[in-house]
Amino acid sequence: MQGANRELVTALGADRVIDYTTEDFLLEGQTYDVTMDCVGNAPFERAAACLTPGGALLLVVSDLRGLLLAAWHTRRSARRVVAGNIDSTADALAHLVDLAESGRFLAVIDRTYDLADIALAHRFVEAGH
Repeated sequence: MQGANRELVTALGADRVIDYTTEDFLLEGQTYDVTMDCVGNAPFERAAACLTPGGALLLVVSDLRGLLLAAWHTRRSARRVVAGNIDSTADALAHLVDLAESGRFLAVIDRTYDLADIALAHRFVEAGH
């Protein structure tokens, strides 16, 4: 990852930043406690070998298969797979507010789209951004 994106991700607290356009961390033979897939190129079937026992795979972007199988993979492996929506409770929202107010949570929004441009937004994400 080049320039501003690398700096941004490092500033957010990442221990390691991987440029998914030039590196495939899944082929390196290393294991990680947490892997966060933000572009949809590390489904559980590919990423499982790179997760430590008890590790977690966070699928920020996933296809329907990944969403449907996340809980099944969690039950059948020694790893946690999280995909899809999270619980939207008052306690969860209060926790996010506390994190934001303390400076430990920073929302980063790359770009926004009008609802009329929803197809453009999907194309942007489907292109791996």
